[in-house]
Amino acid sequence: GLKGLVTKDEELKRIDREQKRIEKDLGAIDKKMSSKNFLERAPKEVIDSTNEQKKQLLEALERLAEAKTLADEL
Repeated sequence: GLKGLVTKDEELKRIDREQKRIEKDLGAIDKKMSSKNFLERAPKEVIDSTNEQKKQLLEALERLAEAKTLADEL
């Protein structure tokens, strides 16, 4: 495993940084998707792509939550 390669604190800080970045990106996507103007003008492919991006970010957040649990055991 990772034991001895990274410290618990380093790993938790890395996870926190990544979570904050993803949450910021999700906020931007939510803002974009709540814009009536965007939804009316954007091609369907762009809207689908944005929804897919949001789904991937949410999955990444779940993985980070699991990683945080594992890091707590380091």
